[in-house]
Amino acid sequence: MNIMVRLLLLFSGVAVTVAGPQETISLRVLILDDLEPRPVAFVDFEAVSESGPTVTQRTNEAGEVVFRLVPGSYTIRNVRPVQFKGKDYVWSKRVTVATGRTDSLTWTDADATSTVSIGTRQATTETAIYQKFKNSVVTVLSDAGKGSGFLIDKKNGLILTNSHVLTGSLSLAVAFSKREQVSAVVVAEDPRLDLAVIAVAPEKVANREQLPLLPTGQPIGSEGERVVAIGSPLHQEQVLTMGIISKVEENVLFSDVSINPGNSGGPVLNVAGQVVGVATFADLGRGTPGLGGIVPIRLGEPLIQAARAKVASLEVVSKPLPVVSSVSIPSDMLEAIASNIKKDPPFIAAPRNFRTYMITPFDMAASEVRYQQELQRKIARRYRGKLPPDQAAAFGPSGFWTTYVSSSNDPLVVFQVLPWPKQTSGSVWNQLLFGGAAGPAKLELRDDFLKLELYRNGQLVEPIRRSRIRDTKLYLSYSIELDDTAMAGVYSYDPREFRPGSKLQARVWKNDGRSSTDYQIPDSQLKRIWGQFEAWAEMAGDK
Repeated sequence: MNIMVRLLLLFSGVAVTVAGPQETISLRVLILDDLEPRPVAFVDFEAVSESGPTVTQRTNEAGEVVFRLVPGSYTIRNVRPVQFKGKDYVWSKRVTVATGRTDSLTWTDADATSTVSIGTRQATTETAIYQKFKNSVVTVLSDAGKGSGFLIDKKNGLILTNSHVLTGSLSLAVAFSKREQVSAVVVAEDPRLDLAVIAVAPEKVANREQLPLLPTGQPIGSEGERVVAIGSPLHQEQVLTMGIISKVEENVLFSDVSINPGNSGGPVLNVAGQVVGVATFADLGRGTPGLGGIVPIRLGEPLIQAARAKVASLEVVSKPLPVVSSVSIPSDMLEAIASNIKKDPPFIAAPRNFRTYMITPFDMAASEVRYQQELQRKIARRYRGKLPPDQAAAFGPSGFWTTYVSSSNDPLVVFQVLPWPKQTSGSVWNQLLFGGAAGPAKLELRDDFLKLELYRNGQLVEPIRRSRIRDTKLYLSYSIELDDTAMAGVYSYDPREFRPGSKLQARVWKNDGRSSTDYQIPDSQLKRIWGQFEAWAEMAGDK
């Protein structure tokens, strides 16, 4: 029976109507690599007919593609050469589509014409995997720091990550990009495996690809097999790294794929585009890149199933969260304003047993300049007051690249709530009774930071970044003895919240959180901070 079929031509985007009965041709394309079949995945193939339109389809992760064609004669070929190990492979075969017949074909590199690559730029399988899934790999932000995660269930908004990324966190956020950040919740966690499943509202991931997991029962991988990792290491986001599986053990894979701080929780995929594991740790050697440790995805299957069962009873709401301004502070502006700052920023002696600092990028740049100048003076003393040219070069201006490997140009005001040492009561009595014979004064840290809230004119201000870090202090000298550790807080805010005329109040909880301390931010602090950001605000069109 005649039917009408609309074919969308990928190369032109034009919808064409083709009349007539259609038959199916299934094609699988492989390259034999040391006798091991490698799927030719995510590659465009076209069926070209002399009497009708060209139909273009893309192979899936298994190297498979299905054409539905009107009976007739066709040439099926790949749109672009496939590069593999220094060669370009081109498949081009004449096939006949007959009425009432379904054909299934398998082509290997033996069926292709191959030539030595001469440097033409071609997209690789790894490129295709990255382009398909990069927007489904997210940055996970918690009080404990930053890690990666990836979408495993778009229907329920489930994201798999590492448990240690969330450890001890009172808040949780997912960043899809530098411009989009939303709140998230923990659904299930297994600290022993270092895996966790978190959730965002499903509508937040409706237009993103769910990453396919390696099917249950399939071998997790073999030594020498190519793999790719996607994650948010260091100051970067959605970075692709490639390598091989270096060693397979019962409950872990080792790979030479780079796993840096921030990569934890990101997916590791085979060249078929299937997740084989979760990037989790690094086995580092002194002066070497080390090996990455990967938790096999099969170990996480029970946790994923438990999360799917649990999330059905949860109402997950993903609140949009503030993000850092897209207008960075120009380096010349940073240096010019910092050059006029002669003192370290003042502190507030609150809450009790803490010091609270409000620090800007200009403060940090000025502090760095003063430190560098002091080093130069010390070196110059050894050379009759003049710094040698070879050593002066080390103190030259920062390169343009610092913008890409540092957050120092981000327009932020950073609260540092630092536990401050106090002398122990026993040490005080010893000093009073025995003076210098009592030995060094013994100091201790008495409280842990828990959380901070900032209110502007009575309205809660959401931080752009927040972290709760362990602050360890060690001073051992003739007069002071301190060896202690406590939790500190580092919260970052948009500088526009600090415009003069506003009333800013900080509320800090410590230890068990049973009570809080409120303190007003002095107007002098607001004027100091906003005075540094005025030029930036004018440039950003938001003065």
